[in-house]
Amino acid sequence: MTIHRDFFSSIFSERPKKILEAGCGPALFSIHLSKLGYECVAIDRDPKILELARKNNQKFGGNVRFIKADIERLPLRDAEFDLSFSQGVFEHYSDREIRRMIDEQLRISKKVLFSVPHFFYLHKDFGNERLLPKWRWEKILRGYSVAESRCYYPLRRKKTLFLKLPQMYMAKIQLCASR
Repeated sequence: MTIHRDFFSSIFSERPKKILEAGCGPALFSIHLSKLGYECVAIDRDPKILELARKNNQKFGGNVRFIKADIERLPLRDAEFDLSFSQGVFEHYSDREIRRMIDEQLRISKKVLFSVPHFFYLHKDFGNERLLPKWRWEKILRGYSVAESRCYYPLRRKKTLFLKLPQMYMAKIQLCASR
């Protein structure tokens, strides 16, 4: 998880008590956070993925509660969480879908933090990722109260020996009175 040190630092800086991981996949982030004492709930819409996440939770001694749900229609109360986060989820959706997911996460939490592979990411893990540069993500996020927008985890490649290229992008969006 060294690659996501900056992402975790951003989570910790919020000092959240109750956290939602939206689109949890194997739930390794939530499991790690639960072991640090955070109250974590993780959702995913795929029952097979949730079964894997539950097994990981047991295997690694986590204390995560799992819910089968779609990020665009969360079966959760308004303002139930301090922070909602996702890692490696939004790059699989259209701009419109991303905004709907952010709106829904802002309904249930004070802040939304997400991380996605950057335009310079070395490869596509699932084949359908939209690898976008920072400016393109910022365009998608126009109209939101963005507290943080930055690239992280720069790497050197053989072709760009003298240039470190960012591999990840993250943004933190806070609830705004005008939305």
